[in-house]
Amino acid sequence: MVECGQMMEAGQTSRDESAEQIQRAAALSVEQRKIVLHGQILKFATWILFCAGLPYFIWDLWRATREGDLDFVTIATGIGFAILTIGASVDKIPLRIRRLLVVFGVTLCSVMALFGNGANLGTGLIFATATLSAAIFLGPGAAAITTTTLLLVLVGFTLEAYGVIPQFVESELDFPPNLWERITVTAAITLFALAYVFSYLVSELWRSLTYETAMRVRERQVERERQEVLNSAAAAQRLESLGRLAGGVAHDFNNALVVIQCGVSELRLTLKDPSTREVLDELDRGIERAASTARQLLSFARRNAEEVGLCDPKPIVEGLIRDALRILPAHIHIEHELEAVGEVAIAASSLEQILLNLILNARDALPVGGKITLRLRDQGIGEAATLEIEDNGHGMSPEIRERAFEPFFTTKGDSGTGLGLAMVWGTMNRVGGSVSLHSEPGKGTRVTLTIPYAEPSSSTSMRLQVADLKVPSGRERILVLEDEPAVQRAIHRILTAEEYEVTCVMRVAEARKALAEHDYSMLLTDGIVPDGGVGELVEEFRTRTLGAPVIVCSGYVEEELAHSGIASGRVTFLAKPFTPAALTNIVRDLLSRDQARRARYLSEFFEGKKSIAEQAD
Repeated sequence: MVECGQMMEAGQTSRDESAEQIQRAAALSVEQRKIVLHGQILKFATWILFCAGLPYFIWDLWRATREGDLDFVTIATGIGFAILTIGASVDKIPLRIRRLLVVFGVTLCSVMALFGNGANLGTGLIFATATLSAAIFLGPGAAAITTTTLLLVLVGFTLEAYGVIPQFVESELDFPPNLWERITVTAAITLFALAYVFSYLVSELWRSLTYETAMRVRERQVERERQEVLNSAAAAQRLESLGRLAGGVAHDFNNALVVIQCGVSELRLTLKDPSTREVLDELDRGIERAASTARQLLSFARRNAEEVGLCDPKPIVEGLIRDALRILPAHIHIEHELEAVGEVAIAASSLEQILLNLILNARDALPVGGKITLRLRDQGIGEAATLEIEDNGHGMSPEIRERAFEPFFTTKGDSGTGLGLAMVWGTMNRVGGSVSLHSEPGKGTRVTLTIPYAEPSSSTSMRLQVADLKVPSGRERILVLEDEPAVQRAIHRILTAEEYEVTCVMRVAEARKALAEHDYSMLLTDGIVPDGGVGELVEEFRTRTLGAPVIVCSGYVEEELAHSGIASGRVTFLAKPFTPAALTNIVRDLLSRDQARRARYLSEFFEGKKSIAEQAD
């Protein structure tokens, strides 16, 4: 319940963070739209000013100067018009200051229009323009302040008309007091209504834009996540397909190596010429290199026996860091942040191999020095541990990053095989974990391994029957099921040379027929044959022979056994390619142990019957 609650809390936190990110992105997008809209309004205002306002003002200024009537109103109007023109047209000034200048310039021109021309329709339109400009550019508060400023001027004229205050501006406005009173009240109602309504409309416009933008941001985010999932699925499917292809290639490759290996071993027994033996030694070394390549392919494509197990990753990482310090150049430093975690479901040798591959890759990404950081921590939900290997090297381009886990893909030229990261991906995928790679050019690379916790599994044991046990005598008969004719012939030659009686078949149906006709001391079979059913054949053979040994000879291990329905604890595995000595040794050893087992059980069985008979007497 605690883990479930932690997972729900983590999921809720993730959703909250995602919602906040969407809102921030939407607000940023709306702010950008607002800037664009305000810029367009200012451009439009600039066009009106230069086409209509500027010629009129120049004409009015020329007239006032010629008539000797240049007064405070004309000068203040010129200042207001200049401020308005600068705010509307000078792009180098920050937009926030430009908007403030425009509102101030329009307000000043409005007041001067009242002083010069009186309370007419044109002055009222300029008053409304000032209010609307403040609402658009500066918001409801600025609109209220602008409207209040304009109304204070009207109140001043009203009070002046009633004689409450002396004349504060030289003006020829001689409206009666009651007219100024009606103008002031009407302007107050109109301007505050305009300020409120237009501020509300503008705020609703931005709110609608924010909501719409948030929806679009969310849609883009969902589409991006969907595309990432599709890309991940496509990449996983591609790697899985490559894995199956690699497994099939390695399987056929191993079959060919078996024939070559056995042939070389047989030639070594017959050829005594030193120069010929040197050629055979070269062939042995070539076979070993080819077998190593096949093993790497299979580690990408299939589970190896060594991968199954449990280990505590912290001491393994600490030990590997000590070993890595001896192979890394002095200009590369290793840092680590290791937490104590539980046992994880991977064998220690496999984890060491993975870490060594990743550390060597990081070393190659740091040609002129740098840092490698290893981090081990619990994932936070008690299900897996995460292990990060990060370097601050040159990083990968998106094209390289996308193909990094493909087998035989390398950027190291002839010095790389391209199987290191492929092996890492294959191993992590098969132990139930995952591997992710984050890299950008110039920003280094981080590989994150997620390894699940696991409990040790108990192995199954076979319950043997004692009735009718017989110890084989003379030459043991061995049944060989192998669908590759060349491998079949090689096995037949090797076992026949050891004086075993060998029956070779290529199909499960033929093997069942052979079992019905003869008794066999051992079954030697490939893991997968064309007509399938190897697992059922193994169980049938062990039932018929009361637990006789079975050897599965293949290039695969765990996955092939599971695919064929073979319980790994009930058979002995012989990996391809093998030498004749390896085959004969394992056959001889298993048959000897089986004979000893049968003899022991027969002895115990007859001693038990003898004891029962004595008690009956």
